[in-house]
Amino acid sequence: MSQRVTLTYSVELEQLEAETQRLYNNATDALASSSEQSSNKCEMLSTITLSQIEGLRRKLASVDTMLSDIGEIIQSYIEYKFQKDIPAIATPDISAIEKALSQINDLKEHTADESHTPQEDLAP
Repeated sequence: MSQRVTLTYSVELEQLEAETQRLYNNATDALASSSEQSSNKCEMLSTITLSQIEGLRRKLASVDTMLSDIGEIIQSYIEYKFQKDIPAIATPDISAIEKALSQINDLKEHTADESHTPQEDLAP
């Protein structure tokens, strides 16, 4: 079985569709050629047919890998487009949030202290 390596390369955004189409064409061409190479003219229960089946299975596995790679490219592009269309959300200032929470807690403690303090009767 052949070894595979993962490649990472970049293309201009304007070239992405053409490059993806090229990869897709490679996959469909490989599938078509393997279909043409199989023959029904030989005896079915033979070593020749068994060999053809093994070769076809290897080619199908290779095409499946190609299509998986193409699917990942398309998925990444869709995620890129989705992220591009969403307005950027500001990152909250954690220290400002912590300061506000501290002030709220101080206010709570202060109001709790006042509620336990006896009130003077202000009536005349």
